[in-house]
Amino acid sequence: MTTIAVSRPAMMMASDTQLNSPDMSERGGSKLRRYKNFIAGFSGEVSDISRMAEWLRKRDGRVRLSDASALLLYRDGKITSINEDLIEHEIHEDYYAIGSGRVAAIAAMDVMEMTGDVIDPRLAVRVAARRDPSTGEPIHFLRWRCRST
Repeated sequence: MTTIAVSRPAMMMASDTQLNSPDMSERGGSKLRRYKNFIAGFSGEVSDISRMAEWLRKRDGRVRLSDASALLLYRDGKITSINEDLIEHEIHEDYYAIGSGRVAAIAAMDVMEMTGDVIDPRLAVRVAARRDPSTGEPIHFLRWRCRST
């Protein structure tokens, strides 16, 4: 599957680049996309991810998906997740992760928070890649620049 992690304090989302299918595993392209008002990270079947990405662009109509989810980081810092039914849920924590390596990534970010370090989703995905065989480096990331007041 994959690991997608997000950090509100860093205004950043990170993903692995491993693509998995029943008969192979390879390094692929980014699982992150930048839209006008949010960054999205996708997990699931490639064909479903393509349909979900297009639906997010238009936010119009219904799309039939069997295995896809997304994590969104909005410009204003709001974090949401979207399931295969295209239902969006707000995440109230300052960091979160989806995909097969999500437990390891969240645990890594928990440690960062407990030690007072910056919560870096790139490091969280890197930790997940060490424990989850379906998550692999290199790590890609996108971030929003913080606006000065």
